[in-house]
Amino acid sequence: MKNYIETKDSEKDYRELARLGSKLGVPIPECFLDIEVKMPNGEVVHQHSQRSHSWNRNFYNMLFCNMVCKNPSDATFGAGLLSFMRPSGAPRSYASLFCLFGYPNGGQLSMVDADATGGAGIGLRAGNGVDSFGILVGTDDTAEDFESGTLIAKVAQGNSAGQLAYQASELHAITYTSGTKTLSDVLSRYANNNSGGIITMKESAIYIAMGLYAGYTPEYIMTARDVLGAPVAIPDTGQLKVTYTINLVYPH
Repeated sequence: MKNYIETKDSEKDYRELARLGSKLGVPIPECFLDIEVKMPNGEVVHQHSQRSHSWNRNFYNMLFCNMVCKNPSDATFGAGLLSFMRPSGAPRSYASLFCLFGYPNGGQLSMVDADATGGAGIGLRAGNGVDSFGILVGTDDTAEDFESGTLIAKVAQGNSAGQLAYQASELHAITYTSGTKTLSDVLSRYANNNSGGIITMKESAIYIAMGLYAGYTPEYIMTARDVLGAPVAIPDTGQLKVTYTINLVYPH
């Protein structure tokens, strides 16, 4: 059984929000974060589940651009402006239309993952050993910030002290529950601790790789950062699994 650590008051509010969304016909997205640490002998030394409730301004600007078919054109970043914040802290605008779908010769900005084994290198499908996008983790518990564009202390890729060996992102696992009209996508990624010491995870994030389909150079944008309810110790030789489950309840 999962150790679900969301507080009772928070869970009550989220359930009421979902109820109102269903009643009013307004789809309400939900996101859950699962953390598991397993040793080579199969022993699970940590496991917990919580809600992910830390979508940032990048995420909402991305959503708005798709809803209104408008490019993110502002040169600066902040309230009321359509742009993105890079992990470096520099704002990013685009002259091209930002969209979820791209055409090979159209030049639209896109972040779509292909099905099956294709699509690695864009969207959330980071390859083996890649720590620039996909699901990434860090070691800082600074409070979540709506304006933030990066993990505070990202754990880098590698096998040296303080590093994790990130594995290729898992394929999208999409299911539909007809009774509740809920569409779900499970996104998972493993990382191995070969560092020779304990790594204490305190934060987790989703980075999206975006780019122009016509000869694009990927741009990496963080859309969510979660500070864990409690630090998670990843022992040497341990394997970390981070899973984000994103649900959307469609109108009844």
